[in-house]
Amino acid sequence: MRYTLGFVLVVLSLNSNAQTIGDLRPIVGLTYGTEPKEFGITGGAEYLLLDNFAIAPTYEYYFDGPDFLYNTLNVDFRYYFMPGQLSFYGMMGYARNTTDSRTELKVSKAGVNIGAGTVYRFMFFDRIAAFGQVKYSTANRSQFSAMGGITYFFNIL
Repeated sequence: MRYTLGFVLVVLSLNSNAQTIGDLRPIVGLTYGTEPKEFGITGGAEYLLLDNFAIAPTYEYYFDGPDFLYNTLNVDFRYYFMPGQLSFYGMMGYARNTTDSRTELKVSKAGVNIGAGTVYRFMFFDRIAAFGQVKYSTANRSQFSAMGGITYFFNIL
């Protein structure tokens, strides 16, 4: 009996891993950038426009001391090469970086993001996924950054 229940749970989790147009995925994670060389937090969402194509606006806030503010607003477009339980995507988008400190003038510049990432949907909790991505951004201080976190899948259509 317990083997039958285990088999049914595995089959159900494998069948529910398809991406669906209208999926909305809140994003929460940690980011590490090379300029500044600091950790930050990231929040945002991803919306699946087509079967393999999504838009993902995010906001990154870096912890760089009490007298310094460094944040970035991103709007990235993602293309999923292999949707499923383990998905891979390429991304390209727009970034708006703001740098502010007590000793310097506030600077805000736009740039381009390019990168790649992966999403892993947990087998028995297929609405929850871990993700990781790396990207290069040309906004203000050109930098590489790595981000990892958790996302939750639900459909709004």
